[in-house]
Amino acid sequence: MTTAKKNNLTLSALAVQTALLGGLLTASANAAELGSTEVKYGGYIKLDAIWSDFSDGSLGSQHIGRDFYVPGTTPVSGGEPKDAVFDMHARQSRFNLSTDTKLDDGSSIKTKIELDFIASTGGNERVTNSYSPRIRQAYVTYKGWLFGQAWSNFQNVSALPETLDFVGPADGTVFVRQAMAKYTIGNWSFSAENPESTITSEGGARVVTDDASMPDFTARYTYKADWGHLVVAALGRELTYKVATADESETSFGISASGRVNFGKNNLKFM
Repeated sequence: MTTAKKNNLTLSALAVQTALLGGLLTASANAAELGSTEVKYGGYIKLDAIWSDFSDGSLGSQHIGRDFYVPGTTPVSGGEPKDAVFDMHARQSRFNLSTDTKLDDGSSIKTKIELDFIASTGGNERVTNSYSPRIRQAYVTYKGWLFGQAWSNFQNVSALPETLDFVGPADGTVFVRQAMAKYTIGNWSFSAENPESTITSEGGARVVTDDASMPDFTARYTYKADWGHLVVAALGRELTYKVATADESETSFGISASGRVNFGKNNLKFM
Protein backbone atom coordinates (compact mmCIF):
# COMPACT_ATOMS: atom_id res chain seq x y z
CA MET A 1 0.00 0.00 0.00
CA THR A 2 1.48 3.32 -1.04
CA THR A 3 1.15 6.25 1.28
CA ALA A 4 2.22 9.83 0.86
CA LYS A 5 2.80 12.70 3.17
CA LYS A 6 2.80 16.33 2.24
CA ASN A 7 3.94 19.24 4.35
CA ASN A 8 2.82 22.56 2.95
CA LEU A 9 3.64 25.35 5.38
CA THR A 10 3.04 29.05 4.94
CA LEU A 11 5.71 30.61 7.12
CA SER A 12 3.98 31.81 10.28
CA ALA A 13 5.91 35.01 10.91
CA LEU A 14 5.60 36.12 7.31
CA ALA A 15 1.93 35.16 7.26
CA VAL A 16 1.24 37.41 10.26
CA GLN A 17 3.19 40.29 8.73
CA THR A 18 1.46 39.79 5.39
CA ALA A 19 -1.97 39.74 7.05
CA LEU A 20 -1.23 43.04 8.76
CA LEU A 21 0.13 44.55 5.56
CA GLY A 22 -2.81 43.18 3.57
CA GLY A 23 -5.17 44.89 5.99
CA LEU A 24 -3.40 48.20 5.41
CA LEU A 25 -3.40 47.76 1.64
CA THR A 26 -7.00 46.61 1.29
CA ALA A 27 -8.95 49.15 -0.74
CA SER A 28 -12.69 49.71 -0.93
CA ALA A 29 -13.94 53.08 -2.08
CA ASN A 30 -16.23 54.89 -4.47
CA ALA A 31 -14.46 55.34 -7.76
CA ALA A 32 -17.13 57.52 -9.36
CA GLU A 33 -20.80 58.34 -9.64
CA LEU A 34 -22.00 58.43 -13.23
CA GLY A 35 -25.56 59.67 -13.25
CA SER A 36 -27.61 57.08 -11.39
CA THR A 37 -24.74 54.55 -11.35
CA GLU A 38 -22.37 54.19 -8.42
CA VAL A 39 -19.02 52.59 -9.20
CA LYS A 40 -16.85 50.95 -6.52
CA TYR A 41 -13.51 49.21 -6.55
CA GLY A 42 -11.68 47.07 -4.01
CA GLY A 43 -9.08 44.41 -3.47
CA TYR A 44 -5.84 43.73 -1.66
CA ILE A 45 -2.15 42.97 -2.11
CA LYS A 46 -0.95 39.66 -0.66
CA LEU A 47 2.50 38.07 -0.44
CA ASP A 48 2.77 34.29 0.06
CA ALA A 49 5.81 32.29 1.17
CA ILE A 50 5.21 28.52 0.91
CA TRP A 51 7.46 25.59 1.85
CA SER A 52 6.46 22.17 0.45
CA ASP A 53 7.89 18.73 1.17
CA PHE A 54 6.55 15.46 -0.34
CA SER A 55 7.55 12.00 0.87
CA ASP A 56 6.41 10.09 -2.24
CA GLY A 57 7.40 12.01 -5.36
CA SER A 58 7.35 15.69 -6.30
CA LEU A 59 5.39 18.36 -8.17
CA GLY A 60 6.78 20.50 -10.96
CA SER A 61 7.36 24.24 -10.88
CA GLN A 62 4.12 26.33 -10.86
CA HIS A 63 2.04 23.22 -10.12
CA ILE A 64 -1.25 24.11 -8.41
CA GLY A 65 -0.45 21.66 -5.59
CA ARG A 66 2.46 23.86 -4.55
CA ASP A 67 0.20 26.90 -4.15
CA PHE A 68 -2.44 25.31 -1.91
CA TYR A 69 -3.63 21.96 -0.62
CA VAL A 70 -5.61 19.95 -3.18
CA PRO A 71 -5.81 16.25 -2.13
CA GLY A 72 -5.91 14.92 -5.71
CA THR A 73 -2.57 16.56 -6.55
CA THR A 74 -0.57 14.92 -3.74
CA PRO A 75 1.95 12.61 -5.45
CA VAL A 76 1.58 8.90 -4.63
CA SER A 77 3.67 7.51 -7.48
CA GLY A 78 5.99 5.54 -5.24
CA GLY A 79 8.93 7.63 -6.38
CA GLU A 80 11.82 8.69 -4.20
CA PRO A 81 11.20 11.76 -2.03
CA LYS A 82 12.74 14.93 -3.42
CA ASP A 83 14.17 17.89 -1.58
CA ALA A 84 11.74 20.41 -0.10
CA VAL A 85 10.88 23.43 -2.28
CA PHE A 86 10.27 27.07 -1.42
CA ASP A 87 7.93 29.36 -3.41
CA MET A 88 7.19 33.06 -3.00
CA HIS A 89 4.70 35.08 -5.06
CA ALA A 90 1.99 37.76 -4.98
CA ARG A 91 -0.42 35.97 -7.33
CA GLN A 92 -3.22 35.84 -4.75
CA SER A 93 -3.50 39.65 -4.87
CA ARG A 94 -7.04 40.54 -5.86
CA PHE A 95 -8.99 43.34 -7.58
CA ASN A 96 -12.74 43.84 -7.93
CA LEU A 97 -14.98 46.38 -9.62
CA SER A 98 -18.73 46.72 -9.02
CA THR A 99 -21.57 48.97 -10.15
CA ASP A 100 -25.00 49.79 -8.72
CA THR A 101 -27.49 51.46 -11.06
CA LYS A 102 -30.73 52.82 -9.55
CA LEU A 103 -33.85 52.49 -11.72
CA ASP A 104 -36.99 54.63 -11.72
CA ASP A 105 -39.08 51.93 -10.02
CA GLY A 106 -36.70 51.86 -7.02
CA SER A 107 -34.97 48.63 -7.99
CA SER A 108 -31.35 48.40 -9.08
CA ILE A 109 -29.08 46.54 -11.47
CA LYS A 110 -25.79 45.49 -9.92
CA THR A 111 -22.66 44.07 -11.53
CA LYS A 112 -19.39 42.72 -10.17
CA ILE A 113 -16.17 41.43 -11.67
CA GLU A 114 -13.35 40.03 -9.53
CA LEU A 115 -9.86 39.04 -10.68
CA ASP A 116 -6.68 37.53 -9.26
CA PHE A 117 -3.58 35.87 -10.73
CA ILE A 118 -3.42 32.47 -9.05
CA ALA A 119 -3.38 29.23 -11.11
CA SER A 120 -2.05 31.20 -14.08
CA THR A 121 -0.04 29.33 -16.72
CA GLY A 122 1.39 32.57 -18.11
CA GLY A 123 4.66 34.13 -17.01
CA ASN A 124 7.65 32.49 -15.39
CA GLU A 125 9.82 32.80 -12.31
CA ARG A 126 13.08 33.50 -14.13
CA VAL A 127 12.77 37.16 -15.12
CA THR A 128 9.64 39.23 -14.48
CA ASN A 129 7.19 36.85 -12.74
CA SER A 130 4.39 38.23 -14.92
CA TYR A 131 1.12 36.31 -14.64
CA SER A 132 -2.20 36.50 -16.46
CA PRO A 133 -5.31 37.65 -14.59
CA ARG A 134 -8.17 35.17 -14.22
CA ILE A 135 -11.88 35.61 -13.54
CA ARG A 136 -13.03 34.64 -10.05
CA GLN A 137 -16.51 36.14 -10.30
CA ALA A 138 -18.32 38.10 -13.01
CA TYR A 139 -22.09 38.57 -12.75
CA VAL A 140 -25.09 40.89 -12.96
CA THR A 141 -28.07 40.88 -10.55
CA TYR A 142 -31.59 42.26 -10.96
CA LYS A 143 -34.69 41.67 -8.78
CA GLY A 144 -33.56 38.33 -7.35
CA TRP A 145 -31.93 37.13 -10.57
CA LEU A 146 -28.20 36.51 -10.99
CA PHE A 147 -26.53 35.80 -14.34
CA GLY A 148 -22.82 35.10 -14.74
CA GLN A 149 -20.08 33.32 -12.79
CA ALA A 150 -20.30 33.14 -9.00
CA TRP A 151 -20.09 30.71 -6.10
CA SER A 152 -22.34 27.70 -6.71
CA ASN A 153 -25.81 27.82 -5.18
CA PHE A 154 -25.00 24.36 -3.78
CA GLN A 155 -22.16 25.82 -1.70
CA ASN A 156 -22.35 27.73 1.59
CA VAL A 157 -19.43 30.17 1.47
CA SER A 158 -19.98 31.42 5.03
CA ALA A 159 -19.44 27.88 6.38
CA LEU A 160 -15.88 27.67 5.01
CA PRO A 161 -13.26 27.60 7.79
CA GLU A 162 -10.77 30.42 8.16
CA THR A 163 -7.34 29.12 7.16
CA LEU A 164 -4.06 30.50 5.85
CA ASP A 165 -4.31 28.05 2.95
CA PHE A 166 -5.97 29.70 -0.05
CA VAL A 167 -8.50 26.85 -0.48
CA GLY A 168 -8.63 25.29 2.98
CA PRO A 169 -9.68 21.68 3.69
CA ALA A 170 -10.73 20.87 0.12
CA ASP A 171 -11.24 17.18 0.95
CA GLY A 172 -14.23 17.97 3.17
CA THR A 173 -16.01 20.95 1.63
CA VAL A 174 -18.11 21.93 -1.38
CA PHE A 175 -15.96 24.43 -3.29
CA VAL A 176 -16.79 25.62 -6.82
CA ARG A 177 -17.39 28.80 -8.78
CA GLN A 178 -19.06 28.48 -12.18
CA ALA A 179 -21.42 30.07 -14.68
CA MET A 180 -25.09 30.01 -13.70
CA ALA A 181 -28.53 31.54 -13.82
CA LYS A 182 -29.91 31.85 -10.27
CA TYR A 183 -33.16 33.12 -8.78
CA THR A 184 -33.57 33.99 -5.10
CA ILE A 185 -36.92 34.53 -3.37
CA GLY A 186 -36.98 34.86 0.39
CA ASN A 187 -35.01 32.06 2.01
CA TRP A 188 -35.08 29.97 -1.18
CA SER A 189 -32.74 30.07 -4.18
CA PHE A 190 -32.70 27.98 -7.36
CA SER A 191 -30.11 27.73 -10.12
CA ALA A 192 -29.12 26.13 -13.41
CA GLU A 193 -25.33 25.80 -13.52
CA ASN A 194 -22.54 24.69 -15.83
CA PRO A 195 -22.19 20.86 -15.71
CA GLU A 196 -18.71 19.43 -15.17
CA SER A 197 -17.80 16.07 -13.64
CA THR A 198 -14.62 14.17 -12.81
CA ILE A 199 -15.07 10.39 -12.96
CA THR A 200 -12.63 7.82 -11.58
CA SER A 201 -12.59 4.67 -13.72
CA GLU A 202 -12.06 1.10 -12.47
CA GLY A 203 -8.38 1.40 -13.32
CA GLY A 204 -8.02 4.50 -11.16
CA ALA A 205 -7.72 7.01 -14.02
CA ARG A 206 -9.48 10.35 -13.55
CA VAL A 207 -11.57 11.49 -16.53
CA VAL A 208 -12.98 15.02 -16.79
CA THR A 209 -16.26 15.00 -18.76
CA ASP A 210 -18.23 17.94 -20.11
CA ASP A 211 -20.66 16.13 -22.43
CA ALA A 212 -23.80 16.48 -20.28
CA SER A 213 -26.85 17.49 -22.30
CA MET A 214 -28.46 19.30 -19.33
CA PRO A 215 -27.18 21.86 -16.80
CA ASP A 216 -26.84 21.11 -13.10
CA PHE A 217 -30.00 22.09 -11.19
CA THR A 218 -29.81 23.16 -7.55
CA ALA A 219 -32.25 24.23 -4.85
CA ARG A 220 -31.25 25.75 -1.52
CA TYR A 221 -32.96 26.86 1.70
CA THR A 222 -31.26 29.19 4.19
CA TYR A 223 -32.51 29.62 7.76
CA LYS A 224 -31.04 32.53 9.74
CA ALA A 225 -31.37 33.24 13.46
CA ASP A 226 -29.52 35.05 16.24
CA TRP A 227 -27.57 31.87 17.02
CA GLY A 228 -26.28 31.53 13.44
CA HIS A 229 -27.64 29.95 10.28
CA LEU A 230 -28.40 26.60 8.63
CA VAL A 231 -28.30 25.80 4.90
CA VAL A 232 -29.75 22.73 3.18
CA ALA A 233 -29.12 22.31 -0.56
CA ALA A 234 -29.91 19.71 -3.21
CA LEU A 235 -28.28 19.06 -6.58
CA GLY A 236 -29.45 17.19 -9.67
CA ARG A 237 -26.87 16.29 -12.31
CA GLU A 238 -26.40 14.19 -15.42
CA LEU A 239 -23.20 12.11 -15.20
CA THR A 240 -21.73 11.12 -18.55
CA TYR A 241 -18.77 8.98 -19.50
CA LYS A 242 -17.90 9.01 -23.18
CA VAL A 243 -14.68 7.45 -24.47
CA ALA A 244 -13.79 5.31 -27.46
CA THR A 245 -15.15 2.12 -25.86
CA ALA A 246 -17.97 3.44 -23.66
CA ASP A 247 -20.89 5.86 -23.84
CA GLU A 248 -22.78 5.95 -20.56
CA SER A 249 -25.12 8.46 -18.92
CA GLU A 250 -26.77 8.43 -15.49
CA THR A 251 -28.99 10.85 -13.56
CA SER A 252 -27.60 11.57 -10.11
CA PHE A 253 -28.24 13.81 -7.14
CA GLY A 254 -26.54 15.19 -4.04
CA ILE A 255 -27.59 16.74 -0.72
CA SER A 256 -25.60 19.11 1.45
CA ALA A 257 -26.16 20.49 4.97
CA SER A 258 -23.98 23.23 6.42
CA GLY A 259 -24.09 26.16 8.79
CA ARG A 260 -22.55 28.26 11.52
CA VAL A 261 -23.31 28.40 15.24
CA ASN A 262 -22.26 31.54 17.12
CA PHE A 263 -20.65 31.47 20.58
CA GLY A 264 -20.17 35.11 21.52
CA LYS A 265 -17.36 36.42 19.32
CA ASN A 266 -16.50 32.88 18.21
CA ASN A 267 -18.37 30.43 16.02
CA LEU A 268 -18.50 26.78 15.00
CA LYS A 269 -18.79 26.02 11.28
CA PHE A 270 -19.76 22.72 9.69
CA MET A 271 -20.36 21.32 6.21
